[in-house]
Amino acid sequence: MMVMNKRLLRLRKVITMLIVTALTFGGFPGFQTLGVDRAYAASGTWVDVGGAGFTSGQTENITLVFDREGTPYTVFKDGNNGGKATVLKYVSGAWQSVGPAGFSTGVIHNRSSLAFDSHNTPYVAYQDGDNGSKATVMKFNGEQWEIVGSAGFSAAAAVYVSIALSPDNIPYVGYRDQSVSNKITVKRLNGNQWENVGPVGFTTNNASGLSPIVFDNAGILHLAYTDSTSRKATVMKFADGSWKNVGNAAFTADSASYLSLAFGPNNVPYVAFEDGSKVFKATVMKLNGSQWKVVGNEGFSSGRLNSMSLAFDPQGIPYTAFKNLVNFSMEPQGVMMKLDGSQWTVVGGKPFSAGQINDTSLAFGPNGNPYVAYADGNKNYKLTVMTLSTEHSVTYNANGGNTGIVPIDNNKYQKDTTVTVLDNTGELEWEDHQFTGWNTAADGSGTSYSAADTFSMNDSDVTLYAQWQPLYVNISFESNGGTEIDNQKVNYNSSAVNPDAPEKAGYTFSGWYQDSQLLQAFDFNTSLTQNITLYAKWKSSTATLSTLTVSSGQLTPDFSVDELDYRVDVESDVTSVDFSLGKANEGQVVHVTGATGETVTDGIYTYTVTDLVYGSNLVNINVQAEDGTSNDYKLNINRIDITNAKLSEIALPSITLSPTFNPDVEIYEATVSSSVSTTEISVKPDQTGTTVKINGVNGNSTVVQLVSGMNTITIEVTALDGVSKKTYTLNIKRNSDSSGGSGGNGNSGGGSGNSGGSSSGGSSAVTPVTTPVLTPPTTGAQVLVNGKAENAGSLTTTEVNGRKVVTLTVDAALIAQKLQTEGNNAIVTIPVKGNSPGDQIVGELTGQTVKLMADKQAVLVLQTDIASYTLPAQQVNIEQLAQQLGMNSDNSLENIKLQIEISQPTEAVIQTAQSAAQQNGYTLLGAPVDFKVTATFNGKSVSVDKFNSYVSRTIALPANVDPNQITTGVVVDAEGIVRHVPTKITQVNGVYQAQINSLTNSVYAVIWHPHTFTDVAQHWAETEVNDMGSRMVIEGITDTTFEPNRGVTRAEFAAILVRGLGLKLGEQVNSFNDVSGSEWYASAVNTASSYGLIDGYEDGTFRPQTQITRQEAMALIARAMAVTGMEAAVSAGNVQQWSDYADAEQVASWAKEAVASSISTGLVSGRGKDTIAPNQSITRAETAVIIRRLLQQSGLI
Repeated sequence: MMVMNKRLLRLRKVITMLIVTALTFGGFPGFQTLGVDRAYAASGTWVDVGGAGFTSGQTENITLVFDREGTPYTVFKDGNNGGKATVLKYVSGAWQSVGPAGFSTGVIHNRSSLAFDSHNTPYVAYQDGDNGSKATVMKFNGEQWEIVGSAGFSAAAAVYVSIALSPDNIPYVGYRDQSVSNKITVKRLNGNQWENVGPVGFTTNNASGLSPIVFDNAGILHLAYTDSTSRKATVMKFADGSWKNVGNAAFTADSASYLSLAFGPNNVPYVAFEDGSKVFKATVMKLNGSQWKVVGNEGFSSGRLNSMSLAFDPQGIPYTAFKNLVNFSMEPQGVMMKLDGSQWTVVGGKPFSAGQINDTSLAFGPNGNPYVAYADGNKNYKLTVMTLSTEHSVTYNANGGNTGIVPIDNNKYQKDTTVTVLDNTGELEWEDHQFTGWNTAADGSGTSYSAADTFSMNDSDVTLYAQWQPLYVNISFESNGGTEIDNQKVNYNSSAVNPDAPEKAGYTFSGWYQDSQLLQAFDFNTSLTQNITLYAKWKSSTATLSTLTVSSGQLTPDFSVDELDYRVDVESDVTSVDFSLGKANEGQVVHVTGATGETVTDGIYTYTVTDLVYGSNLVNINVQAEDGTSNDYKLNINRIDITNAKLSEIALPSITLSPTFNPDVEIYEATVSSSVSTTEISVKPDQTGTTVKINGVNGNSTVVQLVSGMNTITIEVTALDGVSKKTYTLNIKRNSDSSGGSGGNGNSGGGSGNSGGSSSGGSSAVTPVTTPVLTPPTTGAQVLVNGKAENAGSLTTTEVNGRKVVTLTVDAALIAQKLQTEGNNAIVTIPVKGNSPGDQIVGELTGQTVKLMADKQAVLVLQTDIASYTLPAQQVNIEQLAQQLGMNSDNSLENIKLQIEISQPTEAVIQTAQSAAQQNGYTLLGAPVDFKVTATFNGKSVSVDKFNSYVSRTIALPANVDPNQITTGVVVDAEGIVRHVPTKITQVNGVYQAQINSLTNSVYAVIWHPHTFTDVAQHWAETEVNDMGSRMVIEGITDTTFEPNRGVTRAEFAAILVRGLGLKLGEQVNSFNDVSGSEWYASAVNTASSYGLIDGYEDGTFRPQTQITRQEAMALIARAMAVTGMEAAVSAGNVQQWSDYADAEQVASWAKEAVASSISTGLVSGRGKDTIAPNQSITRAETAVIIRRLLQQSGLI
């Protein structure tokens, strides 16, 4: 039980020092930071917070701190709880206990210290009476107080214990350490252990006094202590791992006691103390550079002080609170002083306590007012907290009122006192307005009050503004360039009338808006309570460009805003063109199709048309106005094709050509009556500037004489390059004159029988009509020999099973004559064009013609609009076919009809192909095409399905298909089985074609099947592996992995080679005794054996699961070269080339020639620079690369 009386107080030599809550100018961890834009109390009346003497018992060792939310906390030695620590906080007008009262482990001595971390968790440090007076720290976990680290963690008794939290929430504790002769020690928490901060007892001498430790704004720990030898003050900081003096040591003039350290503006340290040189009155000093200087007047207190607390208000003004002993009075009062300019003045004009006190602690609240806690002698030393309450006034403002007088309130109000609002006693008035009361904001956004309402005064003066309600509201209309709209005046709280829409040339009215930025549309149903201006919004109806220019060529016609169609001609070497456009206004939206790469510079939009094709390249520029009006500008960029020798039109008055004119069709037929003896021919070149000759005469039109019978007219077009030519042929048959009638007409001019007359009397007899047997119409047709047109064919059109069949039969005699003239290696072309894609096109020759062509090594080409078929005549063994057809020596080869056919397959086959595409994950590009060769004799037919070398056929790509998206060609058999055939993309006369190379006839299709393997990314064979995978030549281990460095078995290599060459898997006899017909590779191995690509071992085995060596693989590649037609001769130089490798002698004798040819052709390279590695296994990546090179160098892909 603490008992205090005046005698004991007079005998005390040491008064408990006040723990200072140091509030810096900018704030630091653990303390409330306040803005500097407020007005703070400098004078006023001291009032208690929560009642004077609010604790239940006596108090000592008091510290006052505000938490981070602005709530005041105090810790003290609680006489009502055995001298243990209690923490209280002020909430909702009352002081409440934080956790249980008297929570400390034992009695606290000398000082208690309180601080908060960044999470607003309170920590308390104290000298622990139950643990040898050592230091102990506790924190509140939300429910109870718990030990931090260990209790009594100092080595011996710890005096002047204080705590501070670093910016990273690490607790630091400073104290005078009796274990080192009362020098200063600082510790910090590391995990759950307290460790020294610098050496133990780091001060030079022992300390007779110590301020609470504090972090500055930079997070550097400071403390102030009194040196027991000199009795003067020294400030130290812990920086760069050691304790250092701040300024000069022992900087006070004489003894210094009751030290309090705080940081002011610009992080400058200040120290307040009892100054022995000034009769123990108060002095404050601050660091100025490296020296300490006095702040204001020295010894500014009226009497000797007995404790000291220093803090800064949010404006950076220092305040001190202390126990003041005037004339050494034993009845000391509490006084607070502040620096006012260069002098210290009393805050509030008088002491803050009514009687004597002990233990002052100063802190600033969130409102910027000073608070002080102390043991109140008038309340038996229970705890009292005081704050400065200033007086405020209430002012009334007319706020627009122009007659009458504003009320005047002469009262002064302290905080929390009641204010009664005055009425409009001076009869304020404002024309066309009605007074409605008062508000704390001129615009009425604050708190509204009526007369006699009350409110509680806060911390500042209050101005109340008169509030006026208009009797009328004015509506102004800003038409923003449109026709003027009359203003309106309506009653208050009424709505405006929506006027007729204004007008503005080139714009559509889009409504009224209540803001000049035109963001918020106005609702005319709104009840108006204040004047308003409404703004018209317009949407442009202009959907035209302001400019259009091109980087190459000349815009035709010249640009005009109303002209929508333009043409630009560019030279043949121009592959891209930039064009630029300007909008008529920024509200327009422009969409461009047919160009890319939009850039904008100074309001000009530039685009690029890339990859110009010869002829027309269309660009569409859609311009949409703000109101939705739109125009489409058409820009036709015509790239001149100097190789273009086509016509765009052939015109013959009154003569109809068959087929209908198509620039790509070169041969046409027509029949005219005998009365037509001349015809005018007019042509139009597709490319301006090309030269035209009609029957050898220059010019685009001429008159041609027609003789009876066939008239062949040639139109030769020479392109701009002077080299490229195209010849159109018109076969016009003029009927001969009729001699005599044929009867039955009556208008034929003579003849016997029924001539059209009638007998006199009775009826005429009717001759029965017999329906004739119709013969398919036959017309003359041209056949090209080495590109020269010859009238050596006849064209017949029939219908079979609902399908049109067009057959061009070659005149054997005429072709034989031309072959004799042209000599060997002639190309005989059968052109059948101008037909529908679904037609069946047949080129027909006699067996004798085929034999003659084979002898002359001639090549037969069947051309249609959708495909072409190039067949070397030697690939048709006509004599063998004759035997198969049962011909004997008495029969001539002329009796054999050889038909080459190009057609779309049946609907069933097309459906099979589509199903196969879906199942195998690829896309069909266009319809499949069926290629057939059939020999017929005496009602018996034999198909030619297999050739000794690759036969080329082409499929024209649809115009909408990107040639870069063609992966390969495939064969689709009747069962839906699909296999790759070597394919490459070519371009002929501007038309892209897929050239498919195959050893068989079948149904072919072009597909898109991109495929990549993730584990070959960045691999040296990435391109080759992915290409062969896309062409379905190689397969992955999984759908996404390939394992490129894994070895390949003999069976796998044979299967890859067969797939790469596009060989049809047959049902050949099993050639090896270890290849079971049920194995996946059986068909591939047997097919490779039938083509002579592979051999087995002497024991009749193939050993399919054995990994194939590099020299074995090269042997197979050398044989495959013979199949593709690129077999390389092995010369001495070839042998020398590979024999230079360091391991050349390891190549087996049977493999030397194959190795030489493989390396000399570049199909196979060594492993590294010096080795062939013939006996090492070939990898999957190497296999893909070799197969691809074989197909490329053979010209197949």
